[in-house]
Amino acid sequence: MANSTNSSTQPKIGAIRAGLLPGSFRPCLHFHVSLDEEHVCLKIHDTRHVLDLGERSHHYALLILARMRLVDAQRQLDGHLQGWVDLDRLAKMLGLEPAHLNIQIFRMRKQLAEAQPAGAPVLEVIERRRGSLRFGDLPFHITRGSKFEADFDPPYLESQPGMAGSVTA
Repeated sequence: MANSTNSSTQPKIGAIRAGLLPGSFRPCLHFHVSLDEEHVCLKIHDTRHVLDLGERSHHYALLILARMRLVDAQRQLDGHLQGWVDLDRLAKMLGLEPAHLNIQIFRMRKQLAEAQPAGAPVLEVIERRRGSLRFGDLPFHITRGSKFEADFDPPYLESQPGMAGSVTA
């Protein structure tokens, strides 16, 4: 099922799966999740590089945030409203203390900063506002087991009303 409020500006889903975004240098996060969801591997693709971030426990928290963003996009909420969740609620969903979730977020950002090529801009994979957070404005692809689960590609101009992004699930 594909929803798109402005399909003329959205990349094709096959391009997202390949990690290539026409006319864009935005990276695409590729989550590879085991069927039991005990293992989450993450790779970041752009037109020039693939960063293999391996399997880390903090990738699961990022996956949950990505799925929350996807659900809100499927509900066709405006882009600036998609995916926000209270930190305490997310910590409870993950079975963590909020302080431990903050440590995971720190580790995630640190791992990403260390893995990126020198001089590359730091990716904002998680956005924060007072007491809440969400998956950033980055495209992602989720594979669970060997099966495709979802693609998501938010538009660059999320502040425009009615721009919900391209979604396939």
